[in-house]
Amino acid sequence: VGEQSKMKVFKVIPRVSRLLIKSFFIRLWRKYLFKDFHPLFIFYNYSFLALLIALPYAWKIGKAFVTGSVVNTEPLIAFLFLATSGFQALIFAMWMDMQDNERLYK
Repeated sequence: VGEQSKMKVFKVIPRVSRLLIKSFFIRLWRKYLFKDFHPLFIFYNYSFLALLIALPYAWKIGKAFVTGSVVNTEPLIAFLFLATSGFQALIFAMWMDMQDNERLYK
């Protein structure tokens, strides 16, 4: 009651976020590739790669939408395929990760 934190929130959030992301990738590589191979490693990496490759297509489609120009079918099909398969692989990898770590909660 009446106490105030001296923590600088805008300094802490980026540092903790960086630590969480770094620890996630270290766990992904150490636990699921080197220690004991698990297919979720492939799903996570494919999803990150597919979603990263889909970004330029999304930019091109968004730019065409804002300017009112016509978009070719190639960027639309590429974006839809990459975004859908990347998102599906990400969800499937998260699901497999939750199943693999289920034993820790018992």
